[in-house]
Formats: sequence, C-alpha cells, structure tokens
Amino acid sequence: MSCSVSVSARRNKAMPASHLVRSDHWAGLRPGDEVSVKSRSAKGSFFRFIAHVKNTNNDDEWIEVVGGSAGKEQVRSFRPEEIFDPRAKEGGLSLAEAPRLPFA
Repeated sequence: MSCSVSVSARRNKAMPASHLVRSDHWAGLRPGDEVSVKSRSAKGSFFRFIAHVKNTNNDDEWIEVVGGSAGKEQVRSFRPEEIFDPRAKEGGLSLAEAPRLPFA
C-alpha cells in the first residue's frame, strides 16, 4: 500500500510558519553553546543551543536545543526560564532572567 502526499501538503511542510520567528542568537548564546536545562525531563542530560523561537500569534516562546543522555542525542525544546548557563552556581538565575554578555 502506498501513501501519497499532495503537492500542497509537501509545500506547506517545507515552508516555515510565518507566525514563528526563529533566531539563532538569544541571551548571549550562539548555536552550539552548551546550556544547562533545569527540567525533570532533562535531568542528567547535556544540551547545546540551537535557536530561540517565538510565536507572534500568542507570544509563546521556547528554546530549541540538541543533546540528551549519552548515546541518545535529539532535538528538544524548553521554556526560556528552564535554560541556564552551565557555569552558573546552583540556584542562580536562568538565561532568560540574566542573559550572558556577548563577547566580540
């Protein structure tokens, strides 16, 4: 049994939604920068920043990262307040609250 997908469905999938704004820089981070994620679902995992995404329809935003536990790397997204500088002390502010200063 074959599965056919219409041309318009393929075209819509390939085109990003206009209400989603992606930025590869956020809070002093650049793609590949290591981040710490404070979330139950990310405990014991290591991540690298990919992008900040904002939905202009409802002002929702999230951070896309890549990583995970050893041998199980995947792309995930988390709320900005769950993203921390891995060098920061435990109990410190998130990068949403205290962004890194960009270095030239």
